Amino acid sequence: MKNSIKLALTAAALATAASVQAQVNLFGNAGDLIIGFTGGANNYIADITLPTGFIDATTGALATPGHQNFSANFNASSASLAGYSSANIVGMNVGVVSSDFQQGAGPQFVLTSGAHTPPNPVRGSIQVGSGNIGGMSLGSSGDATVTPQTSTSWSQLIAADSSHPGGNANNFSANVWGVGTGTTGTTPMSTFGASKIVVEQLWEDVLPASGNGAWVLLGSLTIDFSGGTPSITFDQAAVPEPTTYGALAGAGLLVLSLRRQFGRKTA
Repeated sequence: MKNSIKLALTAAALATAASVQAQVNLFGNAGDLIIGFTGGANNYIADITLPTGFIDATTGALATPGHQNFSANFNASSASLAGYSSANIVGMNVGVVSSDFQQGAGPQFVLTSGAHTPPNPVRGSIQVGSGNIGGMSLGSSGDATVTPQTSTSWSQLIAADSSHPGGNANNFSANVWGVGTGTTGTTPMSTFGASKIVVEQLWEDVLPASGNGAWVLLGSLTIDFSGGTPSITFDQAAVPEPTTYGALAGAGLLVLSLRRQFGRKTA
């Protein structure tokens, strides 16, 4: 009897360990770019920055500045993506998000795609939005195909399309973009047009130790389905060099000096 109890307990422990191990890969690493497609029979969700990462989770800065090509990371030939191909991508929706998943290590941050500057929600909304991203389920391969009605789908946790928030009442779009469930408004998603190319701006908000953060433009992500194989590339936004700041400061002083001289002559 004792041996059977021990065996049962051992089996239960192994099952628990296996379950925990399986959950390790439910979503990508903190700071990875998670892409979501909606509009087809299923949502397709993928971590397009495995294994390199995108945001340094300890600093909130770009892990690799400059131009990046994520096409090889993106499993474009996967059977899972069959519902989103060059042949039927027009009218489909795509968006990109990233966060620290509320893991507590490093700064708290959230990243979202969009066509213009996102609103500036309060700290609590940013934190909840970060948790929404961590709730999506990805397999060990870094991607997943789920029905829109699944509680861990993009359509429920992030947004249904470019103008409708997620079905979950406490979804990402409702928190970060301020789009209430059942209403219409801007979300992190864009819709593919006839060109089959979507260019989305990537905005990041890094929360300070206290108070609210501010959105910063990191660059643009080009999602191209116009060819035989989809491609995804990132281009960092131009950052003025120190000499540029010096030139701007010098120009400002020159304008101020000219104004003063003009004022003296007309006095």
